[in-house]
Amino acid sequence: MKFIHTADLHLDSPFEGLKNIPNTFFKQLYTASMTAFTEIVDEAIKQTVDFVLIAGDVYDNPHPGVAAQLFLQKEFTKLQEAGVPVYICLGNHDYLNLDEGTFVYPDNVYVFPNQVTTKSFFVESQSVSITSFSYGRQWVKNQTESFPHKDFEKWHIGMIHGECSNEYEKVRYAPFSISELKSKNYDYWALGHIHKREVLSKEPPIIYPGNIQGKNIKESGVKGYYLVEEKEGKLTPHFCPVNTIQWSEIHLKITKEDTFTTLQNKVVAELMAVEEQKTFARALIIRVVLKVSFTIEAGLKERIINGMFLQQLQNGFQSNKNLFLYEIILKNLKVQQNNIWDMETEKRADSLVFQANNLYQLADNLVQYQFIEKHFLQSATIENIKNKSKAYLETEMDGD
Repeated sequence: MKFIHTADLHLDSPFEGLKNIPNTFFKQLYTASMTAFTEIVDEAIKQTVDFVLIAGDVYDNPHPGVAAQLFLQKEFTKLQEAGVPVYICLGNHDYLNLDEGTFVYPDNVYVFPNQVTTKSFFVESQSVSITSFSYGRQWVKNQTESFPHKDFEKWHIGMIHGECSNEYEKVRYAPFSISELKSKNYDYWALGHIHKREVLSKEPPIIYPGNIQGKNIKESGVKGYYLVEEKEGKLTPHFCPVNTIQWSEIHLKITKEDTFTTLQNKVVAELMAVEEQKTFARALIIRVVLKVSFTIEAGLKERIINGMFLQQLQNGFQSNKNLFLYEIILKNLKVQQNNIWDMETEKRADSLVFQANNLYQLADNLVQYQFIEKHFLQSATIENIKNKSKAYLETEMDGD
């Protein structure tokens, strides 16, 4: 038996924290998640897998756009023509009360109901059971207590879009514990919801594959899916990368000899080197962190902080389809080395000030405009405000 485990496609979701995107790069961004999923579908057909599991959040919201729906229909039809079934559970982003509505998919696609349900079938005379459920609303309590124990079937797979936590009363997204999953004696647990790839257990495999396309700088690195095969009486997972648009962060030190021009050349050289060395990436979205441990020339600092340095570098890469430099941050190491910057205070400020609800309130009447409200709800917006606030405070504390 052989199958693919993927999750968190988030079709129709925007990239966060980006502006001044050149036209040569924009189309790639728009189709990035679709391109990644097409690669997975093509590999499923090439590998002649027995089925595909999608552990939640196929779409980024319960009301996906027409283009995303047509795209998914096309890919599912390709799998249908190849004789590959697809099993889906809906997550907290694409939740739907399936008693009142449904998604229209080809006959090879099975969407699990809102109640915990077991789907059983045979693969080459081997009995297989998959147990899962779909979100009927955005928040769902613990559901694993309703999952049956493995019976006489050859293989039993559990699929959950949820969060690993023992605090069942606090966590909103179908919380579960590893011990609870192991108690069911399943052969594989296909998880979704967490966007970072993570193996919670090897015996049995309990795995988050991560999302297939990072949407902000916190979702950097190689993305992909798991190909799971029967080997020596066990289900053995193997991570398979896909070619995505990767987020990356570069750290460079400013020296006392650096001028505007030499620093610009240094950044360009590093960007070209990173582009040359990229793996499993069709293109790169890059943030540069400039570290300084002394008082730099006021004019240079001003041009970095006000965005002029970034803009000139972006102009030089306008025609580059493989790289987009979206942000430059100035980090003052001198402040931290002199213990002027209190890390505990920063953490406290982070928890008290730089939270979505607080910034939402500060925005006041501006959030009545839908595009501004949507902007403030993005995690990248909060990160950007925090970084700019920190850069300003470091400048003030440095005595300039």
